[in-house]
Amino acid sequence: MTILRTHRYWIILFSLHLLFLVACTVRESKSYEQDAFLDVNYPDGGPIVDEGSDDTFEMEGFWDQSDRIKPQEGIDRCSEIQTPEGYLFGKAQYYDWVARKIHLLHIKDYSLVHNVLLKEKFPAEILDKDYEVEYYDDSDNHGLWSSLYVSSQVFRYLVTNSPEALDNLRISYRGLYNLFKISASYGLPARDFRDNSVAGYECPSNPEEYTKPVNRTGNRYVMIEENGCLKYFDSDKKEWRYDEPAVCVDKRFSNMCFKRNTSKDEITGHLFVSSLIFRFIEDAELRSMAKEILSSMAEHLIKNDFVLKDYDGMRTKYGSFYALSLDEVPGFNALGALSVVRAGLVASQDETIKKVYYDCLLQKSGRRRCINQPIEYDSPEDYRKYLKDGFGIRGDCRSINFDNVNMVFLNAFSYLTMLGDENQRYEIKSYFIRDVTKPDGSGRYLLHQLNPHFNFIFLSLLEERDGFTKDVVEQLVKDALCSLKKFPGTSVKRFIDNREKYSPVCQNSSGEGFAADVIPVDERCSAEFLWWRDPYKIRVCEGDERFGYNPASYLLPYWMGRYYGFISERD
Repeated sequence: MTILRTHRYWIILFSLHLLFLVACTVRESKSYEQDAFLDVNYPDGGPIVDEGSDDTFEMEGFWDQSDRIKPQEGIDRCSEIQTPEGYLFGKAQYYDWVARKIHLLHIKDYSLVHNVLLKEKFPAEILDKDYEVEYYDDSDNHGLWSSLYVSSQVFRYLVTNSPEALDNLRISYRGLYNLFKISASYGLPARDFRDNSVAGYECPSNPEEYTKPVNRTGNRYVMIEENGCLKYFDSDKKEWRYDEPAVCVDKRFSNMCFKRNTSKDEITGHLFVSSLIFRFIEDAELRSMAKEILSSMAEHLIKNDFVLKDYDGMRTKYGSFYALSLDEVPGFNALGALSVVRAGLVASQDETIKKVYYDCLLQKSGRRRCINQPIEYDSPEDYRKYLKDGFGIRGDCRSINFDNVNMVFLNAFSYLTMLGDENQRYEIKSYFIRDVTKPDGSGRYLLHQLNPHFNFIFLSLLEERDGFTKDVVEQLVKDALCSLKKFPGTSVKRFIDNREKYSPVCQNSSGEGFAADVIPVDERCSAEFLWWRDPYKIRVCEGDERFGYNPASYLLPYWMGRYYGFISERD
């Protein structure tokens, strides 16, 4: 009987797969131009919308969060860990100093935020001296990690009005902006770039690093020649080649390289920081760049039917934003699409993006085909319907994906703060609150993980009508402060081995073990952004006293907490 059931299961699975392939084949044979809401073949970086679409919807602005809940005076500020007055602020001063001194490049007027290997021991305190970098680390998520540091400087500037914070913001946000300019794909940031003119920051020397991805797999580099044109390495013919026709970028990027195959998490980071800058920063240059980034990302999704595409038209591996792409649960991708398009709409006030947001994603003018993708084209739905079913972030200890969890928190923040209408915001927020306050498959709660990044995002979105008691607010603030108090006082790469102290209660398919309780922050491995990692994971990691990480792990929750009133200067 077991054999029969197993055989029947595989027959059903094969049949469903066959139906999906047939649907894809039939779908591709249709005349998209006749049925579609959008014309994706626009040539000028601006989409074209069918003249028959409804244009009756009023444009709203963003939410200034002035009516958010405020923490009560006299709440417990993690009294169980006694620290001197201004302890957290003093730690922030070190991290802000080391970021500007070491992690930002000052050779040009722009820079990403780098993990660095020094030629000497990494400083553990503020010192009046210069440091020589041996190597600026590369990363598949350099844009994401940089964006989280840049976000910290937005909040720092709002709190302090510091000229240094504004200068840091300009230098580092220009770096993010140039990720968009160097990629040669409008509205798509590169994952990373490197510069052969800077010692320790050179492009890879191995030609195989520049091959085209096979089956969209592999985050390969693209070389930029002196003439500004892009080259790749043909590993079969063992020669460098231009695309046909050649694709070129601004010559100021010559003798540089960039990493392609950008994923959704990169977009999430750019969306988060650009939305903050657009909402809060009055500096003309920064606001102009933010407006361009937000509107271009929305246009990129619209033009490419809600997938990310590199300069040569190749879809990126993890770049699907349409709800029924089947790579994630529909609600996860729907939230990403809604947040990007809504932010692009508010920033640009563009009529086309407005119609896409309302008539396509929200289906306000009735059921209407608009996204030219399998299954979804013939089954258009209001994307809010998918949000009701959750975001797919409640796996058990073997399967939960903290990359996706973080994207949900950031995208929810970006989307909700771009919804000026209280009722629209309340509906979307109710789905977010419901999903992140439920236990995962192992009975664990995201808001019980002593994570100041999660806690402060969640608290900053609450209003009185959300109905949370002051005890809940106080506990979330206390947990966040306790973790920040325990947070290491330096970003140096530390040796950690917590295998003997913590016993695994489960293991994933790779044999990695996970503890029953959250591992304290000072007992976890260092990382570009610590809160992005699984807090239950039992690990051993090598240390290096010359290597220092991007300090966003401390600076973003600290300055965000300061801005929203969860942390005081005296803490």
